[in-house]
Amino acid sequence: MIHLTGFYWILLTGALFGLIHSGLASNWSKNLAARWFGEQSRSYYRLFFVLVAALTTMFYLALTFTLPDRPIYHIPAPWVYLTLSIQAAAVIGALVGLSQICTSCFLGLDALPWFRRENTADQPQILVTGKLYRWVRHPIYSCLLIFLFCSPWMSWNLLAFTLGVLIYTIIGAVFEERKMVQQFGNVYIEYQKKTPMFIPLRLK
Repeated sequence: MIHLTGFYWILLTGALFGLIHSGLASNWSKNLAARWFGEQSRSYYRLFFVLVAALTTMFYLALTFTLPDRPIYHIPAPWVYLTLSIQAAAVIGALVGLSQICTSCFLGLDALPWFRRENTADQPQILVTGKLYRWVRHPIYSCLLIFLFCSPWMSWNLLAFTLGVLIYTIIGAVFEERKMVQQFGNVYIEYQKKTPMFIPLRLK
């Protein structure tokens, strides 16, 4: 059962990963940074958050591929081509979803002078509800989950990583939507009523 050691460590790391990200994404952390480093730091906070997220994700992935592991399944040909095609479609879908919003704002790059063409700091924020966002409220997250769950190869470590991402994505989306309600009010509440969160299907 030594291969399950990695499974549990990755789950534990995923929980820590989620706590760090949720804490940094909170308004409390943003306000604390503003008190410590001044109000100007707010414009750079998103970039800081994205950099921390990238570094911790790299560490999380490193654990997934270095800790003791054992395969669960491997999809053979020709079915593997189907799963790879679905994964490719998910990547394209995520890029399309990203292109429909302010990409530099999403990545925090709008704080840098080279990317300020897209900066909406002096303009009212616009709620995007068209194209992919017409079908689900979080198309980028949906595509990420499709990519992970359609992996043609699965091991215990990768399963732990996938479950961790799934749980964090759901919790993160819930907290993100609370901020959206604060920002857009009834407009976003109506959007929630009409549009599913991740799966383009609403059960009645």
